[in-house]
Amino acid sequence: MITFVKDENWMKKILFITSRNIISTCGELRLIKNRANVLKEEYGYTTDFIAYRLRKKIQNEDVGGQLTILRNPYDRLRLYSMIKQLVLSGDYNCVILSGITMNLAPYIKRMDWNCKIVLDIHGTVEEYVEFRNNTLPERLIFGFLYKHTKRVEKKVVPLADGILAVSHSLADYYKKLSKRTDIRTFIVPCAILDTISRDEYVENRKRYREKYNLLEEDQVFVYSGGASPWQCVDESVELFQRIREISGDSCKMLLFSGNKKMTGKYKGIPGIMTDSLSPDEVMETLCVGDFGIMLRGDYATNNYAFPNKFLEYVGSGLRVITTPYVYDVRDYINEFSLGFIVDLPIKSDNVNKICAEMKADYDMEDHFKRRDDLVKKCSFKETLKSFDDFIGDIR
Repeated sequence: MITFVKDENWMKKILFITSRNIISTCGELRLIKNRANVLKEEYGYTTDFIAYRLRKKIQNEDVGGQLTILRNPYDRLRLYSMIKQLVLSGDYNCVILSGITMNLAPYIKRMDWNCKIVLDIHGTVEEYVEFRNNTLPERLIFGFLYKHTKRVEKKVVPLADGILAVSHSLADYYKKLSKRTDIRTFIVPCAILDTISRDEYVENRKRYREKYNLLEEDQVFVYSGGASPWQCVDESVELFQRIREISGDSCKMLLFSGNKKMTGKYKGIPGIMTDSLSPDEVMETLCVGDFGIMLRGDYATNNYAFPNKFLEYVGSGLRVITTPYVYDVRDYINEFSLGFIVDLPIKSDNVNKICAEMKADYDMEDHFKRRDDLVKKCSFKETLKSFDDFIGDIR
């Protein structure tokens, strides 16, 4: 058994090994980078990254720490050698495994059973069979990947000491899979780093309503996102059209997406405007709306997820219209009264309820207080407290 004694001046460090995309702009990078930055700024941990990405083209991004990229199958042996050297150095409080690199857990535990291993889980692998089965090749390839990953998870998850998950439901899912009562779980969703104040909201709302030729009395619904099948774009447009049939032409919809095929599909439909936004424009532009539409179907992919879009909507002052199938989002909306839960397929009583709420007075000051409470609860500073307590123990 290897035991390391660390003095009080020992630098706190994390070794993060991943196959996820942390080398170009995307949601995965944003979560991992922002989480690492807060761990450094608030809790004093530096993170060394190893990215195992089998890609020819590399678009380097600043991930917030020292980054080593292994980019071809021949680097596999180098990966094992590097991990052995780093783990046995005793320099790290824990090793975080993310993506397919979780299969390294048995190798690390054989070297040092006391090494704390934390699995970074962003979702379940059910996506492989729920949304990637349109063609026979897809069914064969992703069906194989699904079965293989399930076998790996059954072997690896029980070896982990902790699980970083984006939602309570996802953490519970993997805790049950581990068949261990002592495994620690840490719920750390992709939080927003900056919130929009009440004054900024008023200013942004006025500016972007002028940009899109919207009147103050217009009721504006926003869809912001991509065209993936689980994002229910068609259903979102249908919901808006049914609301507009009842509430009239003062109902407008802004559909923001970088997917030109999708925006082209809906362009020209009465009441709908389309546009594309850069990432740094999204939060302030969303202030143009009253309601953010984020519908999801009843699939495991959605049940255990925590869409980044939810806190973007909330942070921009929108009331969120969603379904009950993203369990954590449903619970937060009910707890903080920040939106509406509707069914899929969309029911008439859901539409009528939203139309009635549109006519009622709404206290935005109270809304922002409840919003701030939720944003604080989901902030990296708050959600990483228990993780710091866990990996801060000197082993």
